[in-house]
Formats: sequence, structure tokens, C-alpha cells
Amino acid sequence: MELENYLRAFAPDPKEPHDHFGEGVEVNVAEAILDTHGGESPLDVCDLEEQKLPLEISLLVTLKPQRLLDMMPGYRLEFSSKGSSDGVISMDQIPGELVQQCCAFIEVTWDGKGSQRGDYGGVEELCEELQELPIGLIYKKEFNLPPGDSFSCQEIFTDEGRWVYGCPAWEAPRENERPLIPFGGYFSEALDLEKMMPMYGYVGGGRTTGLSIKAQTFWQRFGVHPRHRGLKDERFYSLVNLPEPYVQTTLAQDIRGGGIRLGGDDLLYVSHSYDVIDPVDRTLLLHFKQG
Repeated sequence: MELENYLRAFAPDPKEPHDHFGEGVEVNVAEAILDTHGGESPLDVCDLEEQKLPLEISLLVTLKPQRLLDMMPGYRLEFSSKGSSDGVISMDQIPGELVQQCCAFIEVTWDGKGSQRGDYGGVEELCEELQELPIGLIYKKEFNLPPGDSFSCQEIFTDEGRWVYGCPAWEAPRENERPLIPFGGYFSEALDLEKMMPMYGYVGGGRTTGLSIKAQTFWQRFGVHPRHRGLKDERFYSLVNLPEPYVQTTLAQDIRGGGIRLGGDDLLYVSHSYDVIDPVDRTLLLHFKQG
């Protein structure tokens, strides 16, 4: 859908910046892009007349997820209990829809459409310097991947009547503690960026080997964090160690925290907010301010 078409039905309310869709409202396309800043306070760090570049800009971007299943379809999982294996399954054999929504990374791309806030708050087309910014990929939200090319977990019932669990990431089995592995991040088809967060899973068995996948916030409720185990249903869970740091932010937090940056030393903008435009086309308006 073209930007002009869906912004004509966009009626911004400065008190509610994230709920603006209506019908039959004629608005200026450039104004609609910047008016989605809603009730945020105007920047007053310096005199607009002294600026060579605008203090605020908004860019229309598209989200492009890379599904974990497409990257690692043959990743193998194995669970064994009491010395007997429940079998080996590959990632493309994991049942359920959740695995379809897990991704290795999410690309944020820009095709050149946007607007800027000019002198005294006026709305303008992007100036010549900004129009020369390279289009394409402007940010890549990466998530932690499952370790190696396979993962196995052993459940052992000791002679003393205790359950212990072991995996290749641990030097020795641990009593009543299951290992969690990273499983990419969740991509919300509704473009709920707060839900685009890391996912973790544990290998289990029964009749067959399986993988239980839950969001980072689910495990945090039970005290699970990198290097800190948590307790759920009288059983401990802990994240396996990785060679790289664990990603712990959502895409929404990255944007609001200035994680997306444009330009270099002489031209630098940092992201501070966003608005969803069209979940079908996976488009957002990203709002930037001078960094």
C-alpha cells in the first residue's frame, strides 16, 4: 500500500499518539508523518535558526524478519532419560506455530520516504543532505541463536533417588536443574514491537523429543537471567553460557533508547519513538532527533 493512501486515513490525536486510524480524513502526507510525534515535548536544546539540519525527522521503514527455521532447518535436538533416548528431531520437525515466528534477526530498511520538522515546527520534505543518505538497511536487530549445530539434554535418575540433568554446555550434571537455550527472537505479525524479544527453550521428552519455547519475559518472572537460575514448579532452569553476550532488549526498547543511528560525526540522528503504519506491509514510522 502506498504511503499516501494509508496516511489519508490517519487522524493524529496529540494525546494518544499510538491510536490514530480512522476513515475519510484528508491530511497532508508530510504533516501526518511528523504529527505522529503526538504529545512529546519539542526539542529546545538550541536555536532552530542556527541549525543547518533539522532537529527532528521521521522515516518510513519496513521490517524484514529472517526466520530461524529458514536459517537452521536441520538443527538437531535430542533428549534422553534414564539412559534411553526419546529420539532426535530437527528444527523443521518441531510442532506448533510458535517456532514459525522465531527469527534470527529483524532488518529495518528505508526506501527514501520521510519528512522533517523545520523552523518553528513546520513540516517539510527532507532536505538535500538527508535525501543523500543511503537507502536500504539502517538497522539489524539480532538475537542469540541455538548453540552449535545440535543440542542434547540428559535426564538421569541417580541411585540416591535424585534427578540430575546434563548437557554439553555444563562440565557436570546438575541436580534438579534444566538447561535453557536461546531460540532467536519473536516476530509479531501485528507489529507489536514490545513482543519482539528473545525466546528461550528447553529440550524435553515423553514419547518423543520436543522443545518448549517461551518468551524472555516468561522466564524472567521465575528469576531466570543470564548467569542466574530461576525456580519454576520446584525445578530450576538456567541459560547455557554463550561465547557472545545475551541479547536482552526488545526492538521497541532499542528504538526508544536511541539504538538506531543515522549518519556520521557531522550528521547524526538517533531514534526515540515509532508508530505502526501497516502490519500487512510491515511498515513503521521511525522518529529521530539529533544526537
